Amino acid sequence: MGTNDDIIIGYDPKQYRRMTILFVILSVINMGMVLLAFMRSGYGLYHAEDALSHIAKITQCVQSVNEDALDIITHSNNRKLVENEVNDISDMFKTIDSESKDYLAINLDGIDEKLRGDFNNSSGKVERYRKALDSFTADVINDISHDSPDDDSISKVLAVYTINVEPLKQEAEVSMNELFEFQNKATYDFFVRCAQQFLFVLLFLIVTMTVGILGIRRMRKNAKNSAETAAEEHRKAVSSQNKAINIAYSNIITGLKNRYALEEDFVGTLSDKRFTIAIFNFPKFDTLNEMYGRSAADEFLSSKSQYLLSEFEELADIYSTKSSEFCFVFKERMVSNVQAEKRINSIMEVLSEPMEIGDVTVQLNVACSYCEYKPNMNTSFNRLFISMDRTMANAKQNSSLTSTNTSMRASILQ
Repeated sequence: MGTNDDIIIGYDPKQYRRMTILFVILSVINMGMVLLAFMRSGYGLYHAEDALSHIAKITQCVQSVNEDALDIITHSNNRKLVENEVNDISDMFKTIDSESKDYLAINLDGIDEKLRGDFNNSSGKVERYRKALDSFTADVINDISHDSPDDDSISKVLAVYTINVEPLKQEAEVSMNELFEFQNKATYDFFVRCAQQFLFVLLFLIVTMTVGILGIRRMRKNAKNSAETAAEEHRKAVSSQNKAINIAYSNIITGLKNRYALEEDFVGTLSDKRFTIAIFNFPKFDTLNEMYGRSAADEFLSSKSQYLLSEFEELADIYSTKSSEFCFVFKERMVSNVQAEKRINSIMEVLSEPMEIGDVTVQLNVACSYCEYKPNMNTSFNRLFISMDRTMANAKQNSSLTSTNTSMRASILQ
Protein backbone atom coordinates (compact mmCIF):
# COMPACT_ATOMS: atom_id res chain seq x y z
CA MET A 1 0.00 0.00 0.00
CA GLY A 2 1.37 3.44 -0.91
CA THR A 3 2.11 6.11 1.66
CA ASN A 4 1.09 9.10 -0.48
CA ASP A 5 -2.09 10.58 1.03
CA ASP A 6 -3.11 12.02 -2.35
CA ILE A 7 -3.81 8.55 -3.78
CA ILE A 8 -6.11 7.43 -0.96
CA ILE A 9 -9.65 7.26 -2.33
CA GLY A 10 -12.12 9.55 -0.54
CA TYR A 11 -9.39 11.35 1.34
CA ASP A 12 -8.62 14.96 0.50
CA PRO A 13 -5.69 16.25 2.55
CA LYS A 14 -6.16 19.76 1.18
CA GLN A 15 -9.36 20.36 3.12
CA TYR A 16 -7.59 19.33 6.32
CA ARG A 17 -4.74 21.63 5.53
CA ARG A 18 -7.17 24.48 4.95
CA MET A 19 -8.95 23.67 8.21
CA THR A 20 -5.64 23.45 10.05
CA ILE A 21 -4.56 26.83 8.69
CA LEU A 22 -7.93 28.33 9.65
CA PHE A 23 -7.67 26.81 13.12
CA VAL A 24 -4.15 28.16 13.54
CA ILE A 25 -5.29 31.66 12.52
CA LEU A 26 -8.21 31.54 14.93
CA SER A 27 -5.90 30.26 17.66
CA VAL A 28 -3.44 33.10 17.08
CA ILE A 29 -6.29 35.59 17.30
CA ASN A 30 -7.51 33.90 20.47
CA MET A 31 -4.04 34.05 22.04
CA GLY A 32 -3.89 37.74 21.20
CA MET A 33 -7.24 38.30 22.92
CA VAL A 34 -6.12 36.34 25.99
CA LEU A 35 -2.94 38.41 26.16
CA LEU A 36 -4.95 41.61 25.77
CA ALA A 37 -7.41 40.53 28.47
CA PHE A 38 -4.54 39.64 30.80
CA MET A 39 -2.83 42.99 30.23
CA ARG A 40 -6.10 44.84 30.87
CA SER A 41 -7.41 42.68 33.69
CA GLY A 42 -4.57 40.67 35.21
CA TYR A 43 -2.54 43.69 36.21
CA GLY A 44 -5.73 45.44 37.28
CA LEU A 45 -6.59 42.58 39.63
CA TYR A 46 -3.10 42.75 41.12
CA HIS A 47 -3.44 46.49 41.77
CA ALA A 48 -6.97 46.04 43.15
CA GLU A 49 -5.73 43.49 45.70
CA ASP A 50 -2.72 45.72 46.46
CA ALA A 51 -5.03 48.70 47.07
CA LEU A 52 -7.16 46.58 49.42
CA SER A 53 -4.08 45.57 51.41
CA HIS A 54 -3.06 49.25 51.83
CA ILE A 55 -6.54 50.19 53.09
CA ALA A 56 -6.52 47.22 55.47
CA LYS A 57 -3.14 48.33 56.84
CA ILE A 58 -4.34 51.92 57.32
CA THR A 59 -7.49 50.69 59.09
CA GLN A 60 -5.37 48.49 61.34
CA CYS A 61 -3.09 51.42 62.19
CA VAL A 62 -6.09 53.61 63.10
CA GLN A 63 -7.28 50.85 65.41
CA SER A 64 -3.81 50.61 66.98
CA VAL A 65 -3.78 54.39 67.52
CA ASN A 66 -7.16 54.09 69.26
CA GLU A 67 -5.82 51.38 71.55
CA ASP A 68 -2.69 53.40 72.36
CA ALA A 69 -4.84 56.45 73.14
CA LEU A 70 -6.90 54.40 75.61
CA ASP A 71 -3.68 53.19 77.23
CA ILE A 72 -2.58 56.81 77.63
CA ILE A 73 -5.85 57.64 79.37
CA THR A 74 -5.61 54.62 81.65
CA HIS A 75 -1.99 55.37 82.62
CA SER A 76 -2.03 59.14 82.31
CA ASN A 77 0.17 59.48 85.43
CA ASN A 78 2.94 57.29 84.07
CA ARG A 79 5.25 59.54 82.06
CA LYS A 80 7.36 56.77 80.58
CA LEU A 81 4.38 54.72 79.41
CA VAL A 82 2.63 57.79 78.00
CA GLU A 83 5.74 58.83 76.10
CA ASN A 84 6.12 55.31 74.72
CA GLU A 85 2.51 55.27 73.57
CA VAL A 86 2.91 58.72 71.99
CA ASN A 87 5.93 57.41 70.06
CA ASP A 88 3.91 54.38 68.97
CA ILE A 89 1.10 56.66 67.80
CA SER A 90 3.61 58.73 65.84
CA ASP A 91 4.96 55.57 64.19
CA MET A 92 1.43 54.45 63.32
CA PHE A 93 0.68 57.77 61.61
CA LYS A 94 3.96 57.55 59.71
CA THR A 95 2.86 54.13 58.49
CA ILE A 96 -0.53 55.59 57.56
CA ASP A 97 1.19 58.34 55.54
CA SER A 98 3.39 55.79 53.77
CA GLU A 99 0.48 53.44 53.01
CA SER A 100 -1.64 56.39 51.82
CA LYS A 101 1.09 57.48 49.42
CA ASP A 102 1.40 53.97 48.01
CA TYR A 103 -2.37 53.69 47.76
CA LEU A 104 -2.77 56.95 45.83
CA ALA A 105 -0.02 55.87 43.43
CA ILE A 106 -2.32 53.08 42.19
CA ASN A 107 -4.64 53.71 39.24
CA LEU A 108 -7.76 53.76 41.41
CA ASP A 109 -10.03 55.07 38.63
CA GLY A 110 -9.48 51.77 36.83
CA ILE A 111 -11.03 49.99 39.82
CA ASP A 112 -13.76 52.48 40.81
CA GLU A 113 -13.93 56.22 40.11
CA LYS A 114 -15.29 56.96 43.60
CA LEU A 115 -12.36 55.43 45.47
CA ARG A 116 -10.00 58.40 45.30
CA GLY A 117 -12.63 60.89 46.48
CA ASP A 118 -13.78 58.62 49.32
CA PHE A 119 -10.18 58.02 50.37
CA ASN A 120 -9.42 61.75 50.43
CA ASN A 121 -12.53 62.30 52.56
CA SER A 122 -11.51 59.55 55.01
CA SER A 123 -7.91 60.81 55.07
CA GLY A 124 -9.17 64.25 56.02
CA LYS A 125 -11.06 62.79 58.98
CA VAL A 126 -8.00 60.80 60.05
CA GLU A 127 -5.88 63.95 59.80
CA ARG A 128 -8.31 65.89 62.01
CA TYR A 129 -8.22 63.01 64.47
CA ARG A 130 -4.42 63.11 64.39
CA LYS A 131 -4.28 66.84 65.17
CA ALA A 132 -6.75 66.52 68.03
CA LEU A 133 -4.83 63.53 69.42
CA ASP A 134 -1.49 65.35 69.11
CA SER A 135 -2.89 68.28 71.06
CA PHE A 136 -4.40 65.94 73.66
CA THR A 137 -1.21 63.90 74.20
CA ALA A 138 0.88 67.07 74.39
CA ASP A 139 -1.37 68.35 77.18
CA VAL A 140 -1.22 64.99 78.99
CA ILE A 141 2.58 64.92 78.90
CA ASN A 142 2.73 68.54 80.03
CA ASP A 143 0.44 67.87 83.00
CA ILE A 144 1.98 64.59 84.18
CA SER A 145 3.15 64.64 87.80
CA HIS A 146 5.67 62.37 89.51
CA ASP A 147 3.22 61.56 92.30
CA SER A 148 1.32 58.29 92.74
CA PRO A 149 -1.63 57.73 90.35
CA ASP A 150 -4.69 59.88 91.04
CA ASP A 151 -8.10 58.56 89.95
CA ASP A 152 -9.45 62.12 89.72
CA SER A 153 -6.71 63.15 87.29
CA ILE A 154 -7.38 60.08 85.18
CA SER A 155 -11.08 60.97 85.15
CA LYS A 156 -10.24 64.51 84.03
CA VAL A 157 -8.03 63.20 81.24
CA LEU A 158 -10.83 60.85 80.16
CA ALA A 159 -13.30 63.72 80.18
CA VAL A 160 -11.04 65.87 77.98
CA TYR A 161 -10.50 62.93 75.66
CA THR A 162 -14.23 62.22 75.46
CA ILE A 163 -15.03 65.82 74.55
CA ASN A 164 -12.14 66.80 72.28
CA VAL A 165 -10.87 63.59 70.73
CA GLU A 166 -13.38 60.76 70.84
CA PRO A 167 -15.89 62.27 68.35
CA LEU A 168 -13.10 62.73 65.81
CA LYS A 169 -11.76 59.25 66.63
CA GLN A 170 -15.18 57.74 66.08
CA GLU A 171 -15.62 59.65 62.84
CA ALA A 172 -12.20 58.58 61.52
CA GLU A 173 -12.66 54.95 62.57
CA VAL A 174 -16.13 54.64 61.05
CA SER A 175 -15.01 56.36 57.85
CA MET A 176 -11.99 54.05 57.44
CA ASN A 177 -14.10 50.96 58.13
CA GLU A 178 -16.63 52.09 55.53
CA LEU A 179 -13.82 52.80 53.08
CA PHE A 180 -12.40 49.31 53.70
CA GLU A 181 -15.81 47.75 53.01
CA PHE A 182 -16.24 49.87 49.86
CA GLN A 183 -12.71 49.00 48.67
CA ASN A 184 -13.44 45.32 49.32
CA LYS A 185 -16.68 45.53 47.32
CA ALA A 186 -14.97 47.50 44.53
CA THR A 187 -12.26 44.85 44.33
CA TYR A 188 -14.88 42.11 44.12
CA ASP A 189 -16.85 44.02 41.44
CA PHE A 190 -13.63 44.54 39.49
CA PHE A 191 -12.95 40.82 39.73
CA VAL A 192 -16.44 40.13 38.34
CA ARG A 193 -15.83 42.48 35.42
CA CYS A 194 -12.54 40.75 34.68
CA ALA A 195 -14.25 37.37 34.91
CA GLN A 196 -16.81 38.55 32.35
CA GLN A 197 -14.02 39.61 29.99
CA PHE A 198 -12.37 36.24 30.35
CA LEU A 199 -15.75 34.58 29.82
CA PHE A 200 -15.91 36.23 26.41
CA VAL A 201 -12.46 34.86 25.66
CA LEU A 202 -13.58 31.39 26.72
CA LEU A 203 -16.65 31.64 24.48
CA PHE A 204 -14.40 32.57 21.58
CA LEU A 205 -12.23 29.57 22.42
CA ILE A 206 -15.30 27.32 22.31
CA VAL A 207 -16.12 28.63 18.84
CA THR A 208 -12.53 27.98 17.81
CA MET A 209 -12.66 24.44 19.12
CA THR A 210 -16.00 23.84 17.38
CA VAL A 211 -14.53 24.88 14.03
CA GLY A 212 -11.54 22.62 14.68
CA ILE A 213 -13.81 19.68 15.64
CA LEU A 214 -15.70 19.99 12.33
CA GLY A 215 -12.50 19.52 10.36
CA ILE A 216 -10.03 17.72 12.63
CA ARG A 217 -11.49 15.02 14.82
CA ARG A 218 -8.36 14.77 16.88
CA MET A 219 -8.74 18.33 18.04
CA ARG A 220 -11.85 17.32 19.98
CA LYS A 221 -9.67 15.49 22.47
CA ASN A 222 -7.30 18.45 22.73
CA ALA A 223 -10.20 20.82 23.21
CA LYS A 224 -11.57 18.63 25.99
CA ASN A 225 -8.20 18.58 27.70
CA SER A 226 -8.02 22.37 27.42
CA ALA A 227 -11.49 22.75 28.93
CA GLU A 228 -10.59 20.39 31.80
CA THR A 229 -7.38 22.34 32.40
CA ALA A 230 -9.30 25.62 32.42
CA ALA A 231 -11.82 24.18 34.89
CA GLU A 232 -9.02 22.95 37.16
CA GLU A 233 -7.30 26.34 37.05
CA HIS A 234 -10.62 27.99 37.88
CA ARG A 235 -11.09 25.64 40.83
CA LYS A 236 -7.59 26.45 42.05
CA ALA A 237 -8.26 30.17 41.64
CA VAL A 238 -11.47 29.91 43.68
CA SER A 239 -9.66 27.84 46.30
CA SER A 240 -6.84 30.41 46.50
CA GLN A 241 -9.36 33.21 46.86
CA ASN A 242 -11.11 31.38 49.71
CA LYS A 243 -7.77 30.80 51.41
CA ALA A 244 -6.94 34.51 51.07
CA ILE A 245 -10.28 35.42 52.68
CA ASN A 246 -9.65 32.96 55.53
CA ILE A 247 -6.20 34.47 56.09
CA ALA A 248 -7.68 37.98 56.19
CA TYR A 249 -10.12 36.88 58.91
CA SER A 250 -7.55 34.97 61.00
CA ASN A 251 -4.85 35.91 63.49
CA ILE A 252 -1.54 34.56 62.16
CA ILE A 253 -0.01 33.94 65.59
CA THR A 254 -2.93 32.29 67.38
CA GLY A 255 -4.69 30.69 64.43
CA LEU A 256 -8.01 31.97 65.83
CA LYS A 257 -10.49 34.14 63.97
CA ASN A 258 -9.70 37.83 64.39
CA ARG A 259 -11.71 40.97 65.17
CA TYR A 260 -12.85 41.38 61.55
CA ALA A 261 -14.27 37.85 61.60
CA LEU A 262 -16.07 38.62 64.88
CA GLU A 263 -17.53 41.79 63.40
CA GLU A 264 -18.63 39.83 60.32
CA ASP A 265 -20.30 37.21 62.53
CA PHE A 266 -21.97 39.94 64.61
CA VAL A 267 -23.38 41.75 61.58
CA GLY A 268 -24.37 38.46 59.93
CA THR A 269 -26.04 36.41 62.70
CA LEU A 270 -25.06 37.35 66.25
CA SER A 271 -26.92 40.69 66.33
CA ASP A 272 -30.23 38.78 66.20
CA LYS A 273 -29.35 36.52 69.13
CA ARG A 274 -29.04 36.77 72.88
CA PHE A 275 -25.61 35.77 74.07
CA THR A 276 -22.92 36.39 76.68
CA ILE A 277 -19.64 37.85 75.41
CA ALA A 278 -16.41 38.16 77.40
CA ILE A 279 -13.03 39.72 76.60
CA PHE A 280 -9.88 38.50 78.36
CA ASN A 281 -6.64 40.49 78.38
CA PHE A 282 -3.18 40.20 79.96
CA PRO A 283 -2.55 43.67 81.50
CA LYS A 284 1.20 43.05 81.76
CA PHE A 285 1.66 41.22 78.49
CA ASP A 286 4.17 43.80 77.26
CA THR A 287 6.57 42.65 79.96
CA LEU A 288 6.99 39.39 78.00
CA ASN A 289 8.24 41.34 75.00
CA GLU A 290 10.57 43.39 77.16
CA MET A 291 12.00 40.49 79.19
CA TYR A 292 12.05 37.54 76.78
CA GLY A 293 11.50 38.99 73.30
CA ARG A 294 8.60 38.93 70.87
CA SER A 295 9.23 35.36 69.74
CA ALA A 296 8.67 34.12 73.28
CA ALA A 297 5.54 36.29 73.56
CA ASP A 298 4.23 34.85 70.28
CA GLU A 299 4.91 31.32 71.51
CA PHE A 300 3.05 32.12 74.72
CA LEU A 301 -0.01 33.36 72.83
CA SER A 302 0.06 30.45 70.40
CA SER A 303 0.26 27.87 73.19
CA LYS A 304 -2.49 29.57 75.19
CA SER A 305 -4.71 29.67 72.10
CA GLN A 306 -4.34 25.95 71.45
CA TYR A 307 -5.03 25.17 75.09
CA LEU A 308 -8.13 27.37 75.07
CA LEU A 309 -9.44 25.55 72.01
CA SER A 310 -8.88 22.16 73.61
CA GLU A 311 -10.64 23.20 76.81
CA PHE A 312 -13.43 25.53 75.70
CA GLU A 313 -14.12 25.02 71.99
CA GLU A 314 -17.44 23.32 72.74
CA LEU A 315 -18.40 26.03 75.23
CA ALA A 316 -17.79 29.15 73.11
CA ASP A 317 -16.59 30.56 69.81
CA ILE A 318 -13.12 31.96 70.52
CA TYR A 319 -11.60 34.97 68.74
CA SER A 320 -8.23 36.70 68.96
CA THR A 321 -9.33 40.33 68.76
CA LYS A 322 -5.85 41.82 69.19
CA SER A 323 -2.35 40.78 70.18
CA SER A 324 -2.93 39.86 73.83
CA GLU A 325 -6.70 39.66 73.90
CA PHE A 326 -9.14 36.78 73.54
CA CYS A 327 -12.88 37.14 73.04
CA PHE A 328 -15.39 34.40 73.96
CA VAL A 329 -18.91 34.32 72.53
CA PHE A 330 -20.64 31.66 74.60
CA LYS A 331 -22.78 29.18 72.71
CA GLU A 332 -25.17 28.54 75.58
CA ARG A 333 -27.29 31.23 77.20
CA MET A 334 -26.19 32.13 80.74
CA VAL A 335 -29.29 32.02 82.94
CA SER A 336 -27.69 34.00 85.77
CA ASN A 337 -24.74 36.23 86.60
CA VAL A 338 -23.43 33.52 88.90
CA GLN A 339 -23.29 31.04 86.04
CA ALA A 340 -21.56 33.57 83.77
CA GLU A 341 -19.00 34.46 86.43
CA LYS A 342 -18.33 30.77 87.07
CA ARG A 343 -17.56 30.19 83.39
CA ILE A 344 -15.43 33.32 83.19
CA ASN A 345 -13.46 32.47 86.33
CA SER A 346 -12.64 29.01 84.96
CA ILE A 347 -11.33 30.60 81.76
CA MET A 348 -9.25 33.14 83.70
CA GLU A 349 -7.76 30.33 85.75
CA VAL A 350 -6.67 28.54 82.58
CA LEU A 351 -5.22 31.74 81.09
CA SER A 352 -3.31 32.59 84.26
CA GLU A 353 -1.83 29.13 84.72
CA PRO A 354 2.01 29.02 84.63
CA MET A 355 3.47 28.09 81.25
CA GLU A 356 6.94 26.92 80.30
CA ILE A 357 8.53 28.91 77.48
CA GLY A 358 12.02 27.66 76.83
CA ASP A 359 13.91 27.76 80.11
CA VAL A 360 11.51 30.14 81.89
CA THR A 361 8.10 29.85 83.51
CA VAL A 362 5.64 32.59 82.63
CA GLN A 363 2.51 33.43 84.60
CA LEU A 364 0.37 36.49 83.93
CA ASN A 365 -2.76 37.79 85.62
CA VAL A 366 -5.90 38.26 83.53
CA ALA A 367 -8.43 41.07 83.28
CA CYS A 368 -11.92 40.48 81.88
CA SER A 369 -14.91 42.53 80.84
CA TYR A 370 -18.16 40.79 79.95
CA CYS A 371 -21.81 41.48 79.29
CA GLU A 372 -24.99 39.89 78.05
CA TYR A 373 -26.04 41.13 74.62
CA LYS A 374 -29.74 41.29 73.79
CA PRO A 375 -31.12 41.98 70.28
CA ASN A 376 -33.47 44.69 71.57
CA MET A 377 -30.49 46.77 72.73
CA ASN A 378 -30.19 48.12 69.16
CA THR A 379 -26.47 48.76 69.56
CA SER A 380 -23.76 48.43 66.92
CA PHE A 381 -20.69 46.26 67.05
CA ASN A 382 -18.60 49.38 67.55
CA ARG A 383 -20.61 50.66 70.51
CA LEU A 384 -20.67 47.20 72.07
CA PHE A 385 -16.90 47.08 72.05
CA ILE A 386 -16.50 50.68 73.19
CA SER A 387 -18.47 49.74 76.30
CA MET A 388 -16.48 46.58 76.87
CA ASP A 389 -13.14 48.28 76.21
CA ARG A 390 -13.93 50.99 78.75
CA THR A 391 -14.80 48.34 81.31
CA MET A 392 -11.64 46.43 80.33
CA ALA A 393 -9.55 49.52 81.04
CA ASN A 394 -10.87 49.57 84.60
CA ALA A 395 -10.43 45.82 85.01
CA LYS A 396 -6.83 46.00 83.78
CA GLN A 397 -6.07 48.84 86.17
CA ASN A 398 -7.55 46.91 89.09
CA SER A 399 -5.70 43.73 88.10
CA SER A 400 -2.40 45.61 87.89
CA LEU A 401 -2.93 47.25 91.28
CA THR A 402 -4.02 44.08 93.09
CA SER A 403 -1.91 41.57 91.13
CA THR A 404 -4.95 39.31 90.83
CA ASN A 405 -7.36 38.21 88.12
CA THR A 406 -10.19 40.72 87.75
CA SER A 407 -13.51 40.55 85.90
CA MET A 408 -16.06 43.34 85.54
CA ARG A 409 -19.50 43.47 83.97
CA ALA A 410 -19.93 46.08 81.24
CA SER A 411 -22.97 48.26 80.68
CA ILE A 412 -23.70 48.56 76.98
CA LEU A 413 -24.02 52.07 75.57
CA GLN A 414 -27.43 52.84 74.08
